[in-house]
Amino acid sequence: MAVNPEKHKQVKYREAVVFVDWLISPEGQQALGAFKDKQGNQLFIPNAK
Repeated sequence: MAVNPEKHKQVKYREAVVFVDWLISPEGQQALGAFKDKQGNQLFIPNAK
């Protein structure tokens, strides 16, 4: 979630939006689903639609 740049002038809103867009993209969802801990357990179950 990107914070409101009108209330927090120091935030890098455009960069946050690019990151959020990547997280919900098919590539970002695949990366999240493939992320595992040291024991090989999947840590995230992607569900962005």
